[in-house]
Amino acid sequence: MPYTCSTTSIAVPPPLTPSRYVALAHTLLALALGATMFAFDFSGSGRSDGEYVSLGFFEREDLKVVVDFLRASERVSTIALWGRSMGAATALLHGDRDPSIAAMILDSPFADLTMLAEEMVDKGRESGLTVPGFVVSIAIRWIRSSVQKQAGFNINDLSPIAHADQCFIPALFVAGEGDDFIKHHHSQQIHEKYAGDKNLVIVEGDHNSPRPRFLFDSVTIFLQTYLQIPPDWSLPGADPYNNGYPPWQSGMHGFMGSSVARLDDVQMRMAGLDASFDDLNLGMTAERQHETQQALYNMLGAGGRVGNSPPADGPPGPEWACVMCTFINNGSSSACMACGTPKSQSAAAGDGGGAGGGVG
Repeated sequence: MPYTCSTTSIAVPPPLTPSRYVALAHTLLALALGATMFAFDFSGSGRSDGEYVSLGFFEREDLKVVVDFLRASERVSTIALWGRSMGAATALLHGDRDPSIAAMILDSPFADLTMLAEEMVDKGRESGLTVPGFVVSIAIRWIRSSVQKQAGFNINDLSPIAHADQCFIPALFVAGEGDDFIKHHHSQQIHEKYAGDKNLVIVEGDHNSPRPRFLFDSVTIFLQTYLQIPPDWSLPGADPYNNGYPPWQSGMHGFMGSSVARLDDVQMRMAGLDASFDDLNLGMTAERQHETQQALYNMLGAGGRVGNSPPADGPPGPEWACVMCTFINNGSSSACMACGTPKSQSAAAGDGGGAGGGVG
């Protein structure tokens, strides 16, 4: 949002499968405090260019660019980070190298990517899928090699918990008690190891649930304390929660919840948006969570369908080999589960038929 005075700023990295629009729910809280808010899309996400989402490894460089920009503007005094899911993991990966950050709100970060992948496999087993342990180990090693080759980083380095004991920025950790995607023990383990001032709040709901009013109240007190915002900067009479709505809508139930209200054209222009909320990428939804889990099972050669994930339309086609990395993909996959290359490119190269071999 535009800067109007020398003040504090809350930088909001987006969540997994992200878009900066999800930060609209926090706008009134920032304004009520007398702070500005800077929301952005990571490379490869939302409306930013880029081929890969690296779950925090390269995204921390995007975050550094944003922080450097805010400081160079000379309109910002102190900076806090507010991240959810991948955004929270990215803040942790950045925080130990930038102690000048005043505070961090870390909602549902994963502790370690390999740990998360293994837990997702365990969930698949609970749903009846059979994935032998040695297959999982082989697949993770293969994925690590493929990611290293295609994207230039080692997935073993995606371990926010490894940075926790080197980070001294005051941090408020948040986790959903019913989160079955990034279980709340990830936040608990990071919190236990974290070196700086810290607090952990477990809220009702899952990975995608809107957060309750009391958490917004806690965040307000936390930011007032560590950003040292003068009381006379606050917006009188403003409700930081506002039922999760942006400030141009007041007290309407449902935003960021199960039903998403549609803004009219005037409100969209005021917000600088050119699409309705129905058309926006609003972060990790339940459907995207199932897609992410299914992608992992496919990579591990498990096939099948997990939990309550929606079934594919019609029977799956034959397995196909990716023309870029040669990974053998499930027939229902529209893109390579290892490197993301569209299935159509492999078909055009003559590799769209039922190839054999590969992991699984």
